[in-house]
Amino acid sequence: LWPADSSDEGVYWQLAKICRELGDSDAEYEALGQLSQRASAPRSGLSRLLDLNSQRQEWNNVLETSDLLMGIDPLSQTLQEHRSLAAEKLSEPVVALAALRAQQALGPIDPASVLYRMAVASVQLGKRQQAKRYCLQAREESPRFVDALTLLVQLREPTESLPR
Repeated sequence: LWPADSSDEGVYWQLAKICRELGDSDAEYEALGQLSQRASAPRSGLSRLLDLNSQRQEWNNVLETSDLLMGIDPLSQTLQEHRSLAAEKLSEPVVALAALRAQQALGPIDPASVLYRMAVASVQLGKRQQAKRYCLQAREESPRFVDALTLLVQLREPTESLPR
């Protein structure tokens, strides 16, 4: 075994798989963390690390790992979902909006929810007209979407009533 091997058959990836099979998520997380520090970390290892970071709600780590995965597979729906959620939790509407736009382009399972989240990010950026458009599109997808209607009504009122 070669310690610098970061391929799917490498030491760190095998260690992470063994720890996962044994149910030791802390050791798996540590092995995947070491794997992610390698220049050529495999997509599968980074994807698993992204899942673990999300489960642990370590949003800064989610963004860091998603940055690495963006260079490998930017068209992954799961990657964009994790990225947008982390950006929303960290109050980074620019990153959230970019990830949500990518999700929308990839054909999400729930397009109304993605459009609503895009509206909220647009409000945070001060783009009221864009937010209105996204709310209306969300209502087109799901006419009974109460949150989108509520935000749309709030967008007609003064700025103080908008969510932050």
